[in-house]
Amino acid sequence: WPVILRGTCTNLVETESGLPLGIAETSFSESTLTLSADGRVLLYSDGISEALDPQQREYGTARLEELMQQPKISTQTILDDVRVFSSGQPAFDDATVVLITAR
Repeated sequence: WPVILRGTCTNLVETESGLPLGIAETSFSESTLTLSADGRVLLYSDGISEALDPQQREYGTARLEELMQQPKISTQTILDDVRVFSSGQPAFDDATVVLITAR
């Protein structure tokens, strides 16, 4: 589910789940989003939000929402935070992050 930053507020936008892109020919729902300057949209795979720490706790979406508040957030910042959180635990899924910032 995308995380959207508008001003100082983050929102987790619930969307329909379905097949991953490229797996099979399918149709997807569309939506339009308008961002003001410095608004952000974060798209990520479940390998990010479902990454596990040594106690088997999930990274989660709340942590992503907190990171989105940082003025200098980057995809590398997110990937590094997931790695630190996981403390060397093996990844069981891909970890894909796309960050879009309006200018």
